[in-house]
Amino acid sequence: MEHLSQQQMSMLIDSQLDDAEERLIKTHLLSCARCTAEVTLQRSLVRAARELPLERTSQRFTERLMSRVMHSSKPAFSYRLLQNLGSAFAMIAVLVVLGYVLSSPPALLSGAGDSPSSELFAAWKTFYTNVYAFLTQSTTQLNQTVTQQTAAPISKILVTTFLVLVGYAALDRFVLQKIVRTKM
Repeated sequence: MEHLSQQQMSMLIDSQLDDAEERLIKTHLLSCARCTAEVTLQRSLVRAARELPLERTSQRFTERLMSRVMHSSKPAFSYRLLQNLGSAFAMIAVLVVLGYVLSSPPALLSGAGDSPSSELFAAWKTFYTNVYAFLTQSTTQLNQTVTQQTAAPISKILVTTFLVLVGYAALDRFVLQKIVRTKM
């Protein structure tokens, strides 16, 4: 048998071995002076540590320690916000695709033909025409109320919002996820 590992020595000193393992290790200790000296040293250290008087800590120390422990277990608001950034981008993508589909006429509107789904196609065409007319009317009314002077700041706000979202995504991807991985 090779020399005892630290775990085996600790389990022997703490009486955590079953009978067969304990007999095997004690047999090894009879023939190995190095392991015997190490176990004797470990036992004396444990005995000395147990004989030390317990220090009483102040209530303030306990409160400070617990506040640090409790504070570190709760993720920061910015981390929780950035953690859900992927969902926000997915919603934006869906809205962009939906806006594109509703604002451009589909290529299928050229003719339905005599296919079995012509009734479904006719219903879709009617729905699409109604939605397109509503959006066109709403856009026309909105354009009449908004002047060219306010259109420029709105576009700047949209561009700034987009750039901030891209910045948050980059921050989340390249900085925060690496920090979280190193702390765990």
